[in-house]
Amino acid sequence: MGLKSDEIVIRGGKPLIGRIEVRGAKNLATKAMVASLLGDTPSILKDVPDISDVNVVRGLLSIHGVRITDPARGEMILDPSNVESAHFAEIDAHAGSSRIPILFCGPLLHRLGEAFIPDLGGCRIGDRPIDFHMDALRAFGAVVDKSYNGIHLTAPNGLKGANIELPYPSVGATEQVLLTAVLAEGVTELRNAAIEPEIMDLIAILQKMGAIVNVEPNRVIFIEGVTSLRGYTHRAINDRNEAASWAAAALATKGDIFVEGAKQQDLMTFLNVFRKVGGEFDVHEDGIRFYHPGGDLKPVVIETDVHPGFMTDWQQPLVVALTQAHGVSIVHETVYENRFQFTEALNDMGAKIVVHKDGLKNVERRVARRDFEQAAVITGPTALHGADIRVPDLRGGFSHLIAALTAEGSRRSRTSASSPAGTSTSWRSCASWAPTSTSRAERSRPVGDQMTNPDAPLPPSLTRIRERNNTFGFFGRLVFPLLMLQASYEVHGKEKLPARGGYVITPNHFSNYDPLVVGLTIWRLGRVPRFLAKASLWKVPFLGWVMRSTGQVPVDRTGRTRNSDPVAAGRIAAQRGEGIIVYPEGSLTREPDLWPMRGKSGAVRLALEAGVPLIPMAHWGADKIMGRYSKGVRFFPRTHISVAIGDPVDLSAYRGRHLDAHEVAEATELVMTRITELVQTLRGGTPPTVRYDPAQHNQTEIGRFEQEK
Repeated sequence: MGLKSDEIVIRGGKPLIGRIEVRGAKNLATKAMVASLLGDTPSILKDVPDISDVNVVRGLLSIHGVRITDPARGEMILDPSNVESAHFAEIDAHAGSSRIPILFCGPLLHRLGEAFIPDLGGCRIGDRPIDFHMDALRAFGAVVDKSYNGIHLTAPNGLKGANIELPYPSVGATEQVLLTAVLAEGVTELRNAAIEPEIMDLIAILQKMGAIVNVEPNRVIFIEGVTSLRGYTHRAINDRNEAASWAAAALATKGDIFVEGAKQQDLMTFLNVFRKVGGEFDVHEDGIRFYHPGGDLKPVVIETDVHPGFMTDWQQPLVVALTQAHGVSIVHETVYENRFQFTEALNDMGAKIVVHKDGLKNVERRVARRDFEQAAVITGPTALHGADIRVPDLRGGFSHLIAALTAEGSRRSRTSASSPAGTSTSWRSCASWAPTSTSRAERSRPVGDQMTNPDAPLPPSLTRIRERNNTFGFFGRLVFPLLMLQASYEVHGKEKLPARGGYVITPNHFSNYDPLVVGLTIWRLGRVPRFLAKASLWKVPFLGWVMRSTGQVPVDRTGRTRNSDPVAAGRIAAQRGEGIIVYPEGSLTREPDLWPMRGKSGAVRLALEAGVPLIPMAHWGADKIMGRYSKGVRFFPRTHISVAIGDPVDLSAYRGRHLDAHEVAEATELVMTRITELVQTLRGGTPPTVRYDPAQHNQTEIGRFEQEK
């Protein structure tokens, strides 16, 4: 499978076998981010998925004055201390690709007394009218004014508790009421509320913040308003939709997938249908194994419904598996009116699916019929084949991935050009769920175009299989939390670090604290940091054992280890599929203003000899903790460190042939230029026009040059 821009090429026809870790639920993480607006102190949210909606909410929070930092991968600190109004044009620019902005109304009315909602976008699965939301906000006392560019809301008399009964147990409207009622004066009674696991997790967050929320039988929720709320620390519930999608993938491809983090209690209805179709599953303490046990799959009749019914998000990936069932299956879609668009592409691939846009009448039903519902009739089994298609929406996009993995031959998928803004990012996140179960030999190779061209820009990384190193993992868990107390980290270009396979990465070097910054960043991105380090460290008791067991590569001052050339040692490690960190400057930069100085050739020679990509890297801010040549470490105040990872340096002109000294120096200067460009993006300013050369200033190649107090 290869990724290029908003296009993915898949070669299927093989069982999907392996283990995957489910991510934090999209349907909780974005709402939890909005809830941070209600607190007087910062909130910490963990297991945040890297998807389009999260980025949209992040942007909206930022333009409203919320400061967001990322202390670790998948973790956010949200500080609402300086919430402020935003111009409608800024809101519109950020919100066009998501329905989440409507949930900002209650919190912003509490904080600012007003809120603005632009025209809403979202996946193309239906109109999703916002009347439920507006009616609920009016009940609290909000004044709703519609204009040409959106909806403006105010609360001239504040917001007060209300008695609200939803005509339908809408998840979004339930979230709206919860986020508004917790700070409203008095008691709010909500009837016919949604009770999805993500709703319960949001209630848990609000309770951590100081809210009083009682969940009663028969979809009734009572909320007692309080005068203030504090921040929260919370880990998002696991994404049950993603778990179900992987289960459907195992069924359709006759595979065997262990979904780490999947919870039986959240998937009860899906598991019953999965077993009826002919799939099997084993529930374990840390997840669920989904597999095709052999034999024919059976047809079923499904009616989507609100929780605890069969979720609408589950039907799309399962429909792909039903194309392989023997007989006629029927799916009644009762939640959204336009969620069968994805079946057009499946029919292009050989499926036999007929969509009845007005539903099927005169059939026995468990779920009450709705005016806009549709039905899909799937006849199987059908052999699927490759086809080029466009993706209509996020969940449908993952269904296309499953179909492509089931089909024989190649298939190319593209994001629809008419899709709402931001769907491209959602499609990338969909693609990131593609299989990562590989053999040891496959794990040692780069992904995508890197298999044949190490200088090609990396595709968006597939779901990462974290590199294992027990020693480094042990010490990392001890040391890295302390580093996070000293500084917050912001990493640009995370996707440019190869998810697997060998590489050489070349950071700038201006402080002895640098290796901690680089090591922490690499480890948070799922790779084990391995440095070319001083050979003398191997002679230190205990430290030498740590260096050996974590795979570091020794280099002595003569440029050689006792037994081998450091470039050769690094080459072997890179060819094993390990990443190597090389400081091309050789020592701390001597440039007076800390710009990168003249580089040495080791990194270039290692990348060329190993045939792996050379990735430039830069960071800025570590000097606030430990100055150049300083022995002291500053713990306060907490600072901010920015990191940037670039595309691989294009060394194609130098690969596959013998190079003279001039050509090696030329390639090295190319690397230093790329590093300098990254440094400039982080710190600003203008680098020197001539790169600093210690030899031209009568300075030695190694050791200290100046002392800093």
